[in-house]
Amino acid sequence: MEQKEFVRKSDEILNSMSLEKLRRCLHNIARKTPENKRASFLQLLEDCHDQDDREDSKYEGTFQYKRLIPDEKVKEKLSDIKRSFSKIENGDLRLSAQGYEDYSNGYWASDWIWEYEDNEGIGRIIEDAVLFAHDCMNDCRYEETVTIFKLVMDTKIII
Repeated sequence: MEQKEFVRKSDEILNSMSLEKLRRCLHNIARKTPENKRASFLQLLEDCHDQDDREDSKYEGTFQYKRLIPDEKVKEKLSDIKRSFSKIENGDLRLSAQGYEDYSNGYWASDWIWEYEDNEGIGRIIEDAVLFAHDCMNDCRYEETVTIFKLVMDTKIII
């Protein structure tokens, strides 16, 4: 299901629910949230709680996308990502490789085999950056999303 359709249907259901039903619904979602997603769920709740209520009354009657990630957190995370990718680009973080000849097909049919290891967590850095870009995309922060994806695609990894 496309996101627009999903959000529209969600809004229809949520608008028909009472405050108590909404609380029970959130409680059930919290109860069923997998362990690896709980920190994100709590962050979402905190961000919703911290939003300025005056913003809601200012735009009453019009549909307005609300940013769920505060600007400070986006700037902080984006600078962390840029710092990590500059370490990768400069060679401070690198992959290790070990090569050997494989004679499993006979002595005259050798192949050079390379095995790569990510001892410094470059894969996790890239994965975290892409997940954050996905969050930015869902939060209508398209410039930040493009910046992150350009970093991911343009960074050369030294072995």
